[in-house]
Amino acid sequence: MPKGAAQLIAKDGKIAITDARIAALKTGLKLTPAQEKNWPALETALREQAKSRAVRIAEWRDKAKELQEHRSVIEGLQQRAKRLAARSSELEQLVDAAKPLYDSLDDAQKGRFRALLHIATEKHWHHGIEDFHRG
Repeated sequence: MPKGAAQLIAKDGKIAITDARIAALKTGLKLTPAQEKNWPALETALREQAKSRAVRIAEWRDKAKELQEHRSVIEGLQQRAKRLAARSSELEQLVDAAKPLYDSLDDAQKGRFRALLHIATEKHWHHGIEDFHRG
């Protein structure tokens, strides 16, 4: 299979997984019609976060070997600081998008929100993986 085809299949698979995770979050919350109006902002933020994560991982894969062989400790710390700042900004955007919806949830929905958001943002398997592999 040509490399481009394999990458396209992998990308489509990741999009499908993101779609399924977001759908599971929405379904699990059992939103009322009044709460539904706050859903699109969160869904958009989740999709943007997934896209950003995919770009970061692709860039890391392209540069990983070169960075490990040629960078100093200080350069490594600088790159880590840049990654953390970017991830912080993404998280702030997610919080801003999620807050109106979260504030409208009842206690049972809020209880499900944390676990379901954890799954939707891939934190159940992804947490720390990027930083671990960067060394």
